[in-house]
Amino acid sequence: MSEEQNKTEKPTPEKLREAKSKGQVSKSQELNLVVTCSVFLVVILSFFDDFGRGFIYLIEKIISSSGGFIVNEKNVISLFAYTSSELLLVFVPLALFLIIFGVAINLIQVGFIFSSHSLKPDFKKINPASGLKKIFSIKTVFEFFKSVTKIVAIGITLYLCKDYFINAGKELMKTPIEEIPYVWLSLFLHVGLFFIIMSIPFVLIDFYFNKWDFTKKMMMSRRDVKDEHKKREGDPEVRSKQKQIQKDLLQKSAALSQVKESDVVILNPTHIAIALKYDKDSMIAPIVVAAGKGELALKIRNQARKYSVPMVQNKKLARRLYNDTRINGAVPADCFNELAPVFKWLFGIK
Repeated sequence: MSEEQNKTEKPTPEKLREAKSKGQVSKSQELNLVVTCSVFLVVILSFFDDFGRGFIYLIEKIISSSGGFIVNEKNVISLFAYTSSELLLVFVPLALFLIIFGVAINLIQVGFIFSSHSLKPDFKKINPASGLKKIFSIKTVFEFFKSVTKIVAIGITLYLCKDYFINAGKELMKTPIEEIPYVWLSLFLHVGLFFIIMSIPFVLIDFYFNKWDFTKKMMMSRRDVKDEHKKREGDPEVRSKQKQIQKDLLQKSAALSQVKESDVVILNPTHIAIALKYDKDSMIAPIVVAAGKGELALKIRNQARKYSVPMVQNKKLARRLYNDTRINGAVPADCFNELAPVFKWLFGIK
């Protein structure tokens, strides 16, 4: 319970993408059903006359052949096959169209999803505790009350419309045979339209409830958001160190241009190079103008040779200066004793 209460943050796009990859999306089945039924009615209405003529032709064909019809197994099978084939010619294309349209509605509502996650065995599903929790979940209670309300609404409406259906039945008895299909189709359209109008409130409630319920299930705790951010962007401390290392490398690379201004380069003897500058009139200690290791050390040595900057090999001092100083930083005081002979020699040369 406490874990659920801690989930106060809305789901991130990454969380929703992960859920979608597992086939977990917000979807209203009521919307699919009502839209498909609406399209079905539109198709029936568009081809109303064609359907009527087709049924009349089928009835006339059956009646005209009934005079000499001999009831036996062969004739019954033949009549059934003929009637079925004629009806299939009408309803199979219509059924295929509705299936394709139903798939299209799903794609519009949730997009294309192909996931094998639901096929993987999940032992939590057979856990009695999880089963009881699912039975008494908000969604289960909602679906129960929705179904009961729909049954009650249909029952009340049918009761209120009973006179209409009774009168329609009486009129059907007086209707000429060639007009019966039209009457049936008209009755079917009225019933379908009634069903769609009655379903609109249920569609809206179902759509927004499923959206709310899905969002509630996807809610995250602040810890979840931080962990996801770490997973996506990396640990902030690690990234900070990486940025600092990159900054130092850029600074050291940029310092190559300062080698020509240095007084001496301390070497170790091939792996490390530290370029130092010292003006006894304006500086209290030598400063590091360039420092490098490996390939960068080689570039510093090349620059020193190019501009005739003296180079002194001192493995221990070079390593210490590289580890304990930064670009444009002063040399530590405890290095003065080792550097004093170097600068004394340099001033003697100059």
